[in-house]
Amino acid sequence: MDPKNSKQSPFLNGVFLGALIGAGALYLMGTKEGKKSKQNILNKSKKFLKALEKIVDEIEEKKDNLVQNIEKIEKESPGIDKFLPKFKVNRFLKKGKALK
Repeated sequence: MDPKNSKQSPFLNGVFLGALIGAGALYLMGTKEGKKSKQNILNKSKKFLKALEKIVDEIEEKKDNLVQNIEKIEKESPGIDKFLPKFKVNRFLKKGKALK
């Protein structure tokens, strides 16, 4: 739906969204099934975060090893920078160009 052509008021949208959030909160906190669901969601979220932290740690370790290997090759091979572009750590690209 195109927001410019919408005849619903933003206030009614907010009321509807608030009612949905309130109903969800009531279910999760006010019923036995909701409390079990909430606990399951929390447990799965904790497991997911631990797995994500492990992946991030592995990526950081591999990045550090890569940087060390590149620095070692640069030291052992004088003049190699003439043939290869200079490796820069923490370079972000946008459309193939380095951000400043």
